Amino acid sequence: MSPTTDPAAGPTPPANASSLDRRAPHLRYPWAPLAAVASALVSLLALFLPAASVSLFGGRISQSFLEASADEAGIILALLLLTIALCVAAFLVSAAWARIAAGVLAVLTGLFLMVDGFANIGRVAGHGASPGIGLVLMGLAGLALAAAGVLMFLARRGGTPGERAKVTQRVD
Repeated sequence: MSPTTDPAAGPTPPANASSLDRRAPHLRYPWAPLAAVASALVSLLALFLPAASVSLFGGRISQSFLEASADEAGIILALLLLTIALCVAAFLVSAAWARIAAGVLAVLTGLFLMVDGFANIGRVAGHGASPGIGLVLMGLAGLALAAAGVLMFLARRGGTPGERAKVTQRVD
């Protein structure tokens, strides 16, 4: 069953649509704020995991991102908490301003985490240490956060191209 379209109200979901589709029928990806929250939580976890480890004289020393760079980690922590708060607000409110603010912050934070995580992998490996799982997770979760932020901007356009053509045809 295809969704019907009222030009003034936008598309309405079919009767068998999920609760997310019924709540926000104009959105193509209503779950995108939840994906951004999940990615931000994984990034938050990555701050506490080992970022680098060095083996010396038979022992192994590991250091988390919080220990290695406390100032930068504080900025990342603040950005992640703000991103989580805005994404939860965007999911609960379903207002355009909340989705735009959450999407912009998720993309910017995700790009920052992605560049920071992947660049630090190269820098740590260049100094003879082995990169830890924290940096890898930070880079990958940053990529997922940026992608979820982009998905927040995409709106539903009515269905298949044929259904959109039927809606825009002039009725005499």
